Amino acid sequence: MARRGVLRRQWHNRTVKDAPAVIAHSHAAAHGRCGVAEMRTLLWDVGGVILSNAWGAESRKRAIQKYSLAEEEFNERHELVDSEFEEGRLTLDEYLDWVVFYCRRDFSREDFREFMFRESEVKPEALAVLASLARSGRFRMATLNNESRELNLYRIERFHLRDYFQDFFSSCYLGLRKPRREIYRRALEITQTPPDECVFIDDRKLNVECAQLLGMQTIHFQSVEQLRRDLARIGVEA
Repeated sequence: MARRGVLRRQWHNRTVKDAPAVIAHSHAAAHGRCGVAEMRTLLWDVGGVILSNAWGAESRKRAIQKYSLAEEEFNERHELVDSEFEEGRLTLDEYLDWVVFYCRRDFSREDFREFMFRESEVKPEALAVLASLARSGRFRMATLNNESRELNLYRIERFHLRDYFQDFFSSCYLGLRKPRREIYRRALEITQTPPDECVFIDDRKLNVECAQLLGMQTIHFQSVEQLRRDLARIGVEA
């Protein structure tokens, strides 16, 4: 009788401990997702997904036209310092010294800075998906984005991104840019998330492919409707 009581307690303790996994498996089976790990962390690109690109090719083209800049020279100078700029080794003023104000201009530095900031716009439908998932409290939410320090901070504050994200794994803070593998590893290590329990969302195929090589779940963002479908497919719903 004593041994039967011990066995009963052992079975009870094991069942209680394993209950969350059993429940998660049953939930996955009910939704046709057997074999898919339960997602814990969502890593979001920012520019091209929930916001416009901060200082992408289209914005630079508009700047060239607005300020009558020499296109070839501007683009060449930008390419030479872009990695340092986005990895936080060059301030915005230093970037402007190299790329724009290396000679006399008939417009001010402040005017050009304001133009750069105004280029950022929200993508409201994608932001609504993000907001719904953040409100659910089911997932750890973080950015994994390439951005320079001043533009990144402006966008965080202007669009209230702290309301949605707990962490900001931005290139300017980590000193690394996508698609280098190390930036993905760093995000996984800091969040302590196994790769198969992490979803990475990005609009650039190469960035997505590099995350896949580490075993992460990925979504190549192309539209809001497709984003919702792909999230639901792996069990990510508010």
